[in-house]
Amino acid sequence: MRIAVLGATGFLGSNLITHLRGQGHVVHAWGRSLDVNNTLNFRWDADIHNTVDERWLDYDVVIYAAGAGVQSQPPAVFDQLMSVNFSYPAHLIHFLSTEGFRGVFISFGSYFEIGNNTSTKPFTEEQVAFAGNIVPNVYCASKRLLTRWVLSSAWAMPHTHLILPTIYGEGEAPHRLIPYLYECASSGTLPKISAGTQVRQYVHVHDVCRAVEKLLMNPKKCTLLNMPGKEVLSVQALARQVYDALGVALPTNVFGQVTARDTSMGYLALDGSLYERLQLPLPSITIQQHVQQLVSHHV
Repeated sequence: MRIAVLGATGFLGSNLITHLRGQGHVVHAWGRSLDVNNTLNFRWDADIHNTVDERWLDYDVVIYAAGAGVQSQPPAVFDQLMSVNFSYPAHLIHFLSTEGFRGVFISFGSYFEIGNNTSTKPFTEEQVAFAGNIVPNVYCASKRLLTRWVLSSAWAMPHTHLILPTIYGEGEAPHRLIPYLYECASSGTLPKISAGTQVRQYVHVHDVCRAVEKLLMNPKKCTLLNMPGKEVLSVQALARQVYDALGVALPTNVFGQVTARDTSMGYLALDGSLYERLQLPLPSITIQQHVQQLVSHHV
């Protein structure tokens, strides 16, 4: 299959490209900081409003994997968050649908769209899409807008908007929680983290790639789909798993060192019932396995 991945230099996009090329697909990387001397690379920037490329109409698959987040370094500003996470992909979906694209389109949502929540019941696709909870930042709001845009019309092409929990794995930014905890545990540095009571669902990026490939090979008549996580853990439990995997004692005074911006979202988890009914590949990689792999790579 001929596949275009938009947002090729990001954590998710780069992993998708590596995985899909490894499965024998011809994958073109589209991004703003790529070496265009490579014939598989193309320059593209979601910050440039409404700029589309008619070559996308000729692909078998177009994947929109670009995203701007509150943890970006340097931090993303309002206009960038709204453009990359909502207005550009909304325009892209409209372009593909109205200009005769007959391939498969994949985009991504986030369970952060749930917003401020303390209920310990996982959210279904419909509950995520129509969540009325206040969200703590522009990132969450921009992702929520895209999900509701996806549901606003019967698009002409097969389209799955895959809602993701927290993804992690090789290649994620060092300031993200798991690599940060790994570095602190390895170096003996005292981590500075929140109270650790927030509970999140986690899935390894390789499991996401396996799910996307299955969706491309067997497109589903399902616009909105939750990707279930492998584990649901509090930040405290996650920290203990990382330290335990390294055989290091977690200091007792690490929690509550900083105030997180999203602790109002006390419980974040997705209901994967529909995903399982579609017989898509279930997540298999655990956080402990991931950390042990990191250790083996550094030995």
